[in-house]
Amino acid sequence: LFILRKSTILPRVAQLAEKLHQKAQAGERMPSCINIISGPSSTADIELIKVVGVHGPVKAVYLIIEDC
Repeated sequence: LFILRKSTILPRVAQLAEKLHQKAQAGERMPSCINIISGPSSTADIELIKVVGVHGPVKAVYLIIEDC
C-alpha cells in the first residue's frame, strides 16, 4: 500500500530532477529514498521473447490524498 500526497506526483522525470536540483541549491535536506514508478518491467532475455511484468510486485495499491 502506497500513501501519496497528490502534490508530490510528477508527470515527468525531468521535473523531478529540476525539483531536486532546486532543493540542493537551496541547501534543503534531501530525501534518503526516491522511488520512480513508471510502469511494469519488461525483458526479452529468454529467446528474445518480450515478457512484461517480470520484476516487482504483481499488484500495487495506491491511496492518493488531497493536500490539506
